[in-house]
Amino acid sequence: MNSGLVMVVDDDPNLRRIYHDVLTANGYSVIVAKSGEECLALLHRTVPKVLVLDIMMPEMDGIETCKRARKMVGESVPILFLTAADAMETVRACLEAGGDDYLMKQGSPAAVVERVNRLANTNKQNLQRRRVRAAAEVRANMATFAGNAER
Repeated sequence: MNSGLVMVVDDDPNLRRIYHDVLTANGYSVIVAKSGEECLALLHRTVPKVLVLDIMMPEMDGIETCKRARKMVGESVPILFLTAADAMETVRACLEAGGDDYLMKQGSPAAVVERVNRLANTNKQNLQRRRVRAAAEVRANMATFAGNAER
């Protein structure tokens, strides 16, 4: 049973292999890219059901890749960010760039599968509404933290 195509973009070949293997074992067809540039080139030829993006990549980071991917595929493809960064500003930037979800790389590969499953099976309108709400919540939390820090 094929659950759909997932594109994994990460500059680390070991992580690309792990995500490829675990997603394939869970019924997905998987294509991988080692850079934002390669991702965008692949998006000209195929549109995945879910796009999984690393944030910290050389040359074009995942946030810029996300912005450009959104211009190419619109809102039709859910985007999951995977990163080692956990700063609130980074989460906000991911959501404002068009990301739908955010997961720390330190989590288990099973967590990646769970998030991909959820994103692959979520109504596209609900994803867009969720992204807007999440970005607003992050901005509000950042404002609260900034206000508390000033005291």
